[in-house]
Amino acid sequence: MENQLSRSISDSYEYKKPDKAACGYPRVQELLQKHGYSEEDLPTGVIIGVCELKNCIRVIENNETWAVLEDGRVVSGIEFLLGDYRVGGYAWEVEGMRTLEESIPAKGQLGLWEYPGIIH
Repeated sequence: MENQLSRSISDSYEYKKPDKAACGYPRVQELLQKHGYSEEDLPTGVIIGVCELKNCIRVIENNETWAVLEDGRVVSGIEFLLGDYRVGGYAWEVEGMRTLEESIPAKGQLGLWEYPGIIH
């Protein structure tokens, strides 16, 4: 399922620091390298991209390598590997994902928060 993020809650705002624990997986390492990163140089403390949240879909089943969403869609492969598809959590369907030309310094916070500045 393209353009999807997984979270344990349903909401309209998000900030998530890269999960360095996932970096040990060979497929994740390949993905990082494809975009010019390694585990050691993942950007932190900055906003690097934006998107628009369109839908929150509950996870109803998890089978260790794939998950089923409440609308019947199945998540597997790299999407499953990079997400958190615990039963009761949510897949956030997003659109318009884009990387910013310049990162914006931002102090992250636990939980959800809204950036107070303007993002172009």
